[in-house]
Amino acid sequence: MIRFSLAGVGTAALVACASSSPQRRIAANPQMAQSLSKNELAAVQSGRIAESMSRDGVYLALGAPNYVMKGSRAGKETEMWRYTSLQPVVSNSFFMGAGAGYFGPYGSRYWGPGFGPGMMTTGTDFIPVTSAVIQFENGKVIGWERAQ
Repeated sequence: MIRFSLAGVGTAALVACASSSPQRRIAANPQMAQSLSKNELAAVQSGRIAESMSRDGVYLALGAPNYVMKGSRAGKETEMWRYTSLQPVVSNSFFMGAGAGYFGPYGSRYWGPGFGPGMMTTGTDFIPVTSAVIQFENGKVIGWERAQ
């Protein structure tokens, strides 16, 4: 008989969803890491972005972007990488019962048309929010923004 504990299932879900670290991406892509300069590799290992960093450096530092937008500015190829994360939003809803009995004043039970006791529910939704934006021109970082 196989038994699952709630903590074990939760831990497995967190491990499966955990984002990869720069060290894991470097280990998985050694040729990409070897093509970087010493300064760029040092920034990648600490998860930082620097101007003039290559696309490979940004990928190793932050991972794959959630969105890629391409364009042109002053005749030069531009690209924007957008990273998102999920932010929890708690919502409350109140529903009124209809057509059922309810407890009236002083504990008396009322049967008949009208509104019965309500029900309050609470839920959590997750919405995507921008966590970082990296701007490239001709394959090199020209600017970046990161949420604090």
